Amino acid sequence: MVFCDGDFWHGRDWHERRKRLKVGANAGYWVKKIEYNRVRDRKNNHILKNQGWKVIRFWESAILKNPEKVAQNIINTLKEQKKVG
Repeated sequence: MVFCDGDFWHGRDWHERRKRLKVGANAGYWVKKIEYNRVRDRKNNHILKNQGWKVIRFWESAILKNPEKVAQNIINTLKEQKKVG
């Protein structure tokens, strides 16, 4: 299972992002929302792994910066899974 996580919505560099959000407009809402998303992501990873899925996640900025590298990572993961399965 491959996920593309939005940097903002899924809390990339959360320690720094959280500090900036806390001083911005509607701080309580955004911090709570993104923290919930992060918890949900970890929970979903756990559920999917327990169901036998291989879970890989990429940040949107990593995809935009180097889509070929991300694609190669996905291909390599699929090759590894094929060897195992």
